[in-house]
Amino acid sequence: MGRQSYINEYSHFYLVKTDSVGGVVWTNTYTTGNTGSSVAFTGLERPDGGYMLSGYGHYPIWNYQTIVCAIDAAGNWEWTRNYGSVGDDGAGALTQQSDTTYFLYGLMREGGMRKIFLSYLNNGGDTIWRKKYIMSNYTSSQAYFLKKSDNRYYAAGLNQDPTTSELAGVLLAFDGQGDTLWTRQFTSNPAQEHYLRDIDFTPDGGIILTGFVYDQPTAGWLIKTDSLGNTCAYVGCDSTSVVGVGWGACRRSRPAALRRGVCRACFELRSLVLSATATTFNLYDLQGRTAMSRFLHPAASVQHIDAGSLPAGIYVYTFADPNGGIVQRGKVAVW
Repeated sequence: MGRQSYINEYSHFYLVKTDSVGGVVWTNTYTTGNTGSSVAFTGLERPDGGYMLSGYGHYPIWNYQTIVCAIDAAGNWEWTRNYGSVGDDGAGALTQQSDTTYFLYGLMREGGMRKIFLSYLNNGGDTIWRKKYIMSNYTSSQAYFLKKSDNRYYAAGLNQDPTTSELAGVLLAFDGQGDTLWTRQFTSNPAQEHYLRDIDFTPDGGIILTGFVYDQPTAGWLIKTDSLGNTCAYVGCDSTSVVGVGWGACRRSRPAALRRGVCRACFELRSLVLSATATTFNLYDLQGRTAMSRFLHPAASVQHIDAGSLPAGIYVYTFADPNGGIVQRGKVAVW
């Protein structure tokens, strides 16, 4: 799926079907007409073997509109529907909700303002409901719309910061009815424009966002958040794992052990109370041998682990979730 264009001609939706070794079975193009370009953004296969494509296309009356095209299994056009507003709209991204329903996440212009919209569509492209979202005069959808198994949905976009007037990245969470659960805004430098282009889930239950910072030269931009959209740009950010490892004073019934004239203290582990699952703290020497393993209670925000019996050296630590997945790792020195 993509777009096809020639010199002095407008772009068309382009769809190619191949066999298992890359041989072309068929190709076809689709357009809303010859008054402007039609550009595909996402494509999904339907249960009946056909396809649903989304993007934007041009209409003489409304200018550019968010569109969805239905294509049968042989690549033949079935129908095209347009969404958004009577103004100049952007592309839309499709996410399948069930065998017969879809979410369409896109950009519309209405009343001189840019707004993100979310439409719930049936298999025929009819709108069951539509919600609009606005955070400033310039709000835009810029990435895919993702579904989680708990019937929560996540999408990325842009928002014009009211203080600096620069564009910042935003992450939005929705429930199954399109109501926002929360929004988060990100920037690496308030004086620069930031764009998000893709979004995906990470094995630890968090979210990864990619994009770029518009500067000279343009720089890539990568954001990792936890499941609640909290970033890891600072200590104490991750609600799904332990987020701090340091030295603390342990209460002992005997004097602290001394080595090389330094009082050997203990590990002080700091986590957020928001963590709902138990975590295991593992410590390894540089040969990969397990030096320590401790179960951490999920409700305790500060826990201490005695390091007095460990030989001096550099150790690697990990925090593992109940399924054995590594949610955080690092190095620490014992002396």
